Amino acid sequence: MTHATPYLITTLDFTNEADVSHVAHLLYAGFSNHSPAWPTYAAAHAEVCAQNDSSHCNLIARTPTEIIGWIGAHPQYDGHAWELHPLVVAPTHQRWGIGRALLNDLITILQSRQVSTLFAWSDDETHSTSMGGVTLYPDPLTHLVSFMPTAHHAGGFYLRNGFVLSGVIPDANGAGKPDLLFVRPLSAKI
Repeated sequence: MTHATPYLITTLDFTNEADVSHVAHLLYAGFSNHSPAWPTYAAAHAEVCAQNDSSHCNLIARTPTEIIGWIGAHPQYDGHAWELHPLVVAPTHQRWGIGRALLNDLITILQSRQVSTLFAWSDDETHSTSMGGVTLYPDPLTHLVSFMPTAHHAGGFYLRNGFVLSGVIPDANGAGKPDLLFVRPLSAKI
C-alpha cells in the first residue's frame, strides 16, 4: 500500500551530520521493540558511521521534514553478491511501500554494477518466525521447508520482494534464536 505523503529517495550524505543523526535515530527506533541489535542511540550512530565507505551503497527516503527510511548494502564475494544491511523504515511510515521503493532503487543500482545476487541475514531473537524458540537440530533443513514469519519479522517482507529463504544458523543469537539467510537474484526488478 502506498501513502499520499511525498518522499524522495537519495544517497545518504555522510558529511551532513544532521542526516547521519536522523538515520541513527531511525535505526534505533526501528529496531528497539524487536531486536537488541542497537540498544542505544550511540550504538545505532556507530553503525551508521560504519557504513561510510566508498564501496557501500546507502540510500535514504525523506519527506520535506524528516528521513523515513534507510537501506544499505556492501559488496561480498568479489562483488558478485552484495549484503543488504541494514533496511529500516520509520514505524509510523511502514506498510506504505517505502521499503519496497528503497529496495527497488538499490536493485537498480546493483544491476548497473553487474551484481548477480543480493542477500540479507535476518535474526529471529524474539520468536517471530516458525524457526524461533525451537530446537532446529538435528535437521535444520526440515524447518526451512515449513518456514513462516509473523507480520513483525522482516522475513515476510523479503519473501514478498523476490527473496527466498536459503539457509539458517541455528542458535546464532542464543538457544532458539536463529539467523536466517534470504537471497535474491538480480536478473529482474520486481
